[in-house]
Order: sequence, then structure tokens, then C-alpha cells
Amino acid sequence: RTNDYVLGKDKLPAVSLSASKDKAGLIHISLANIDMNKPQDVIINIREITAKVLTGRILNSDKVQDFNSFENPNKVKPAIFTGAKLTSNGLKMTLPPASVVVLELK
Repeated sequence: RTNDYVLGKDKLPAVSLSASKDKAGLIHISLANIDMNKPQDVIINIREITAKVLTGRILNSDKVQDFNSFENPNKVKPAIFTGAKLTSNGLKMTLPPASVVVLELK
């Protein structure tokens, strides 16, 4: 369950998530926080997964209007995300406003 992002009369889940497993057995979890103002606390139950190593990347910027251009091609770029932690109950993290995070579990 996630908080809702409300804009006027419209309401959407603030966080969307997808997960996949590749041929090498690595699990990738992608999360997006569409709320432009509020971080979102997320807990994911992965008790059946025996992951030992967690790495992450984040894509966000100081302003949601930021973009890459020919003059400034690296204004918005992926960075290391260290805000996710493996716990006995699964994954726990806080997603910054207007961000996309991809986690890899080994």
C-alpha cells in the first residue's frame, strides 16, 4: 500500500513499483515517486528472497523541470542510491520527491 498523490480532484498512488529477475538470478526493483513535494517511505516484503547484496541507482534533480540539453548534457543523471536497507522484514527506504530508483539484489 502507498500514499496517494493528490492534484486537484485527481488522485493516484504516489509510488509505483515493478520487479524482475534476469537470467543470472539478479532481481531488479524499480520504484517511482510521482509526488513532487513529499518523500515516500517504502517497505517491501522480500522474506522469501535470500539476497545478500543490495545496490541502487537514483534519477532525480533539484527541480522537476530540469532537463539535459546539448549545452548541459549531464544536468540530470543517475547517481548511487544508498537509501535502501535490507532488514529482517525485507527492504526499507525513503524515496525522495519526484524520483526514480532502481535496486539490484544479489
